[in-house]
Amino acid sequence: QFLYFIGTRGCHAADRMDPEDVENFKRVELEVQRLADIVERGDMRRGTVKFTVDMYTVVYSAATRCRIGDMDGQYAAAAALYRRYEELLQDVVRRPLRLPSADPTAPAPAASGDAAPVLSTSNASAEQVFHAMVAKWTQFQVVRQWMAKSFRYLSRFYIVHCNQRPLEVVALSVFFELFKEHTEAIGHHLLSLFTAERRGEAVNKDDIRLAVELFNAMADIDNGDELLMRDFTGPFLRQTRVFYKAEAAQWIAEGSAPAFLQRADRAIREEQDRAQRLLPSSMQQVLVLNVEQQVLANHLHHLIDMPNTGFAAMLRDWRTEQMGQAVQLLARLKQAGLEPLAKVVEQHCAEECAAISKRYSTSGGAKAAAGAPEGGDGAVDFRGYTTDYMELHDKYNSLLSEHLQGHSSFQNAVKDAFESKLNDGIIANGERVTCSELITSYCDQLMRQGADRMTDDEIETAFSRIVSLFLRVIDRDVFGEFLRKHLSRRLLTAPNFNDETEKSLIQKFKAKCGAAFTSKLEGMINDRATSVETCNAFLESAVAREAAPGFDFSVQVLTMGFWPTMTVDRAVLPPSVKMMADKFTDFFLARGKNKKLEWVHSHGSAVITASFRRGTKEFTMAVYQGIVLMLFNDSETLTLQQIAERSGLEMDEVKRVVVSFCHSKVKVLVRDDPANTAPFAPTDGVRVNVDFSSAQKKMKLPLAVQRVAQAAAVQQTVAEDRKPAIDACIVRVMKSRKELEHASLVAAVIDVLQSRFKPDPKLIKLRIEDLINRDYLERKADKPNTYVYLA
Repeated sequence: QFLYFIGTRGCHAADRMDPEDVENFKRVELEVQRLADIVERGDMRRGTVKFTVDMYTVVYSAATRCRIGDMDGQYAAAAALYRRYEELLQDVVRRPLRLPSADPTAPAPAASGDAAPVLSTSNASAEQVFHAMVAKWTQFQVVRQWMAKSFRYLSRFYIVHCNQRPLEVVALSVFFELFKEHTEAIGHHLLSLFTAERRGEAVNKDDIRLAVELFNAMADIDNGDELLMRDFTGPFLRQTRVFYKAEAAQWIAEGSAPAFLQRADRAIREEQDRAQRLLPSSMQQVLVLNVEQQVLANHLHHLIDMPNTGFAAMLRDWRTEQMGQAVQLLARLKQAGLEPLAKVVEQHCAEECAAISKRYSTSGGAKAAAGAPEGGDGAVDFRGYTTDYMELHDKYNSLLSEHLQGHSSFQNAVKDAFESKLNDGIIANGERVTCSELITSYCDQLMRQGADRMTDDEIETAFSRIVSLFLRVIDRDVFGEFLRKHLSRRLLTAPNFNDETEKSLIQKFKAKCGAAFTSKLEGMINDRATSVETCNAFLESAVAREAAPGFDFSVQVLTMGFWPTMTVDRAVLPPSVKMMADKFTDFFLARGKNKKLEWVHSHGSAVITASFRRGTKEFTMAVYQGIVLMLFNDSETLTLQQIAERSGLEMDEVKRVVVSFCHSKVKVLVRDDPANTAPFAPTDGVRVNVDFSSAQKKMKLPLAVQRVAQAAAVQQTVAEDRKPAIDACIVRVMKSRKELEHASLVAAVIDVLQSRFKPDPKLIKLRIEDLINRDYLERKADKPNTYVYLA
């Protein structure tokens, strides 16, 4: 700090130089003028190391000649040199403007008399002033660089300690005095050069680069930034907008969106290249943005709606390459360019989804394809529905990844389109059928009939497509419940159940939705393996061997909670079967404490051998059917009322069983009164058709399943399961927030649960009221619309 104080005091000393140094400095002045003459004649390389060393020696000697300790003398000498540096540059700048040589490649003249002609600025054109100033700037740069080397001692000593302007700033300030007199002419001709280059005319790009460099160098001096904006930047950007506005209007008039996009892309690339070559980095992005605004943003609606060639037409005709090119170019506008395109994609995708739903929505229900589920001729073609949706989904996924560059705007558009239409389901037989029911029915059919005939790669692809479409389902808890019901039927009835294939599908759902979604499905699979072990242990036990029933007996033990709700019935089993069931109950309960075993016969199956006059047949049927059919071993004819009393089945169930036996294709039982065609009544009698015949030795007698009743049961089960889920979510949110308004609480609950299902705000309100009654929450006394958590 002490040394700095001395230096600062010395900075204010009067400028003075030693007489010997004054004489030496005159040689410096002459050398600078000689250098300026040489440069004006076009030899930009003149100036040698000896020239620099000699000049540096003079400057250094003049600045350090004072005796040691005479800081005032040293600063005074340095100040004089600093002033002389500025005066020398002023002398160079004041030299008359001269026009450059017409042939820039011609060799530089050797004699001083051969210098370029002097330009009279009073009557010179803008082009002449431009070329003269560019030449002057180039020459000045050469002289300034050589002088900066010669005076660099001042930069290390005087400028640092006296807080003076750097030598470069001094030089630019000197040139600025000349520049500000001609900025308008320079800027005017520079703009004309840019216009000529855009039109494909030959121009000297070095002149453009040097002129832009000059404007930017002067921008740092005094009000140079104002001159830059007034005479170059502002007019240049305005000219750019006008030029490309006219160009874009001409392209649009031709009526071809692909051609327009190609020209716009070429124009933007040319401007980017031009900006990188000629403009400073601060202007490059601004220039490109102005071009994009004129050729893209201002004509975006034309590019979308242009008849036969616009983006909407490309999407309609599925011209994917053109769509990809359009998106790649319009992505320059970021969301402003992508959002309008995304809306077009969403609208078109929604229309295609709606067409699929409409195709399978009929007043009578579309006829089922091969492998349709049990339920009669009015079954819905879930296979065609699911296949069409998967193909459409694959098509749009391919478009997103290969041509739309995976932009989030398009992903959200496709997602919203599928969710809005897929989750509407279809209308069949006057009833709404959910997409969850249709897709899970397709999965069930694939597992039952198709998986065994497919390779591992085909199975993997099919499962991936199913799970990908499943992600568009909003009420995933409904989907999961239907999936669980179908899996339970396969586990209980399918003869060729494949554990590995089932686990593969479950793992894919688990990867997308988490373990909570698949925990029950995995539990059901584990129950199957456990049941086999338990049943084998029972059959090998002494109790089972002593019973020797004379028929195969197997049991599946289902863990309550994993499996869909099943009704425990009062069906009366045949004596031999009941004996084995009782022995198994005793065996199972003896293996573990605190266990409870209840029998459910509605999902079991039986294989019964029946003897008719024309031969013996083997029937595979439901347990209920087997119970009813076995009653005819003791009675030739039974009324429906008698069947209900002896079997323990409800009358509706008895009617369903009897109808399956009296079907026109399978007449195992016949009415006592063949002329009676009315629906079965409790008093109607049936008997075995002893004349039954069939070419098949083994037959399956299906028991019709009422789809509408099943769908309603699933919806009811899901509705009940949602209540505790919403309760738990409300409590978790309130426990963390402590106090929350009603609207905020509802929004938070929906946000948490939307990955599983979309809860109804009305249901959330009812659950809040229930939690208030159970003392989990309370209303705030002064704000009834605000809830408080009770610990």
